[in-house]
Amino acid sequence: MSIKAELPYLTRETPASLHSTGTLYTERDADGTDHGVVGVVIEPASVDVLDGRNDLRSPRLDSSGVNMVPSGPPGVDFLDDDDIRRRYLPDCRDLVASVTGAERVITFDYNVRASEPEQQGRRIRRGQRVQGPARVVHGDYTLDGSRRRLLDLAVEHDLEAALSGEQRWRIINVWRNRSTRPVVHHPLALCDGKSIRTDDLAVFEIRYPNRVGENYFAKPSPEHRWWWYPELTRREAVLIKQWDSQGAMARTAGLADDGDSSGPCTFSLHTAFTPADERPDSVDRMAVEGRQSIEVRCLVLG
Repeated sequence: MSIKAELPYLTRETPASLHSTGTLYTERDADGTDHGVVGVVIEPASVDVLDGRNDLRSPRLDSSGVNMVPSGPPGVDFLDDDDIRRRYLPDCRDLVASVTGAERVITFDYNVRASEPEQQGRRIRRGQRVQGPARVVHGDYTLDGSRRRLLDLAVEHDLEAALSGEQRWRIINVWRNRSTRPVVHHPLALCDGKSIRTDDLAVFEIRYPNRVGENYFAKPSPEHRWWWYPELTRREAVLIKQWDSQGAMARTAGLADDGDSSGPCTFSLHTAFTPADERPDSVDRMAVEGRQSIEVRCLVLG
């Protein structure tokens, strides 16, 4: 079963780029708040989004870059930085290690999000500000940005085997609904990494006060295969692969597309979206709260 959705892509006329051109960017402060966006023009495109719970071709983390797994979180106050770091980050490390069989998992970043405007900008205790859902088709890392992030993390952690290419490394996001109610508004759409081509991508710079991060924003393509998990609960975690050193695109520095390889994909695209056709059998969407979520970024070694 699939639904129709208008996904927020870049315009088709946006020049493709695997390396930064300095033309698409935002200035972001230490709290994660953006101050203006330059060069980005969004043009929604209508796509079919498959039900990842019931589709026979449901995505898998290694090949597609996406998976949903049952996972009840510990009792965590998701608006308290100390509680997140003390109780939730270890839970995410254990979950990713269990699913991937990795030798080592390092959590290094997280974002708390809410769709209600009145919650956005609120500072969590001893931590960052609550962000809105990301409403653009994107991947969190690029050929250059992923390597730069690995180098940044190597300052604190022993990552010599990954840096030398001897050890496989991945960046995987653990995305979770932090509310006691299922996600209905602004759900997450997830793109099969094997359906992405290098010509679909353009680098978007995130200029922090002390570093520059990079995302890949995407242009629409009829080849893109999209999934979602309707009404995600707090006891389910979505794993989104954001980079894989063994993906064909990563291994060849962008000379090959992942869809031409039998190996793992390099990364998956994702975005918040609004379903275009509201299901008549669904819950009353005006009576439920907006989306509340948290995502934790993990460096996965081995």
